[in-house]
Amino acid sequence: MVKTLTNKSNNVIFGKHTSFSNSNVPVSKQHKNNSKPNSIMDKSIQNPAVREGEKLIREYRKNPDKTWYKIAQGQVGQWCADAVNYIYTKALGKNPFGVTSIGTYDYNEVFGLMMWGKDHNRYHQIIDPDETSKMMNKMKPGDVIIFKSLHEIRVERGKTVLRHASHTGIVKEVKNGIVYTIEGNANVYKRNKYGERLFVHNNKEGENGNQAIGDFQETFKRDGMLEKVYNVNGLKDNGYSGYIDMQNLNNK
Repeated sequence: MVKTLTNKSNNVIFGKHTSFSNSNVPVSKQHKNNSKPNSIMDKSIQNPAVREGEKLIREYRKNPDKTWYKIAQGQVGQWCADAVNYIYTKALGKNPFGVTSIGTYDYNEVFGLMMWGKDHNRYHQIIDPDETSKMMNKMKPGDVIIFKSLHEIRVERGKTVLRHASHTGIVKEVKNGIVYTIEGNANVYKRNKYGERLFVHNNKEGENGNQAIGDFQETFKRDGMLEKVYNVNGLKDNGYSGYIDMQNLNNK
């Protein structure tokens, strides 16, 4: 599996882990039953893409290798956009973004999905980061969230580094200033008590996330299908750049 620094976010609801970006709250909130949907999720959501995304997460937990293979169509590399394609194909019975003559995805990269959104007048791009709160409240279940912006990341010792995000997922819900998403090729960055991301300094620190020295430390051994949560600062911290409106596909 190809690992990158820029295609993941660090907020997650997955088993025992819950965190918000730019927060000093430890990443360790216990849940009694990992197999059930988290109670903070609105069970009334009936969007077909959301339902398929939830189903895919359950499948991934049971058999990650088999599930990844069918999502990514056997291609090793970044697969967050593949997950969006797969979820929508299962939800609608056909791929709204298009497929090639041999059945592979026309838009299997974040940039491609973003351009599809622009070509179909569905992409809502954020111009000023200060508008993040206003923009996030316009997103609806099933919309495709896009992280494709240059952004600053707070790292250990009070420093900041610049990264260019390239990640995507499905919006599950927006509620009380929080965005809940379903994402593939996702992981959780480790942070210190100040909310700063930690670098891998030696091989031992890189063992858990299977990473090289100089990368960001991660929680899980491999990237997977996760449910995540973002507040406004969390979106900014991960390079949020907008979303694709996936409502009323037959009417636009």
